[in-house]
Amino acid sequence: MPRPRVHAIATMAGVWLLTSKRPSRRTVVSALVFGVLVDLDHVVDWAWAKRDPATKHYVVPLHGWEFLPLLYYFASRTAFFSYLAHLTFDQVFNNVRTWASYSLLYRAFHRFDRDSFTSSYKRAKWLQQPWYDWW
Repeated sequence: MPRPRVHAIATMAGVWLLTSKRPSRRTVVSALVFGVLVDLDHVVDWAWAKRDPATKHYVVPLHGWEFLPLLYYFASRTAFFSYLAHLTFDQVFNNVRTWASYSLLYRAFHRFDRDSFTSSYKRAKWLQQPWYDWW
């Protein structure tokens, strides 16, 4: 699983490549929000697993290809490309069953059952760690 620090490095590298000059503060903040802080939605699953250790549900409500058109039309180019890079990293490096695993609608259709979109799920170490150790 790409950790937030990996997303941060990739996002800032993307900002550097997309901007021909020193990026503005707004560009950097947008890149960090949509390329890194989107992972804050893992707190939902972490809290669910803490409450019910036997849960087989995995929600990640901010991870969905469905958000890309919204970002394309209503947000900045930086937000769009940062989020696209984030989901692409997750799609490639996480153990997913199908390309649709990062579709919020697909996961909702399968009632957020992790077995429907992950091919082999071991109890993730990050679910057992305090949230501040995820970096």
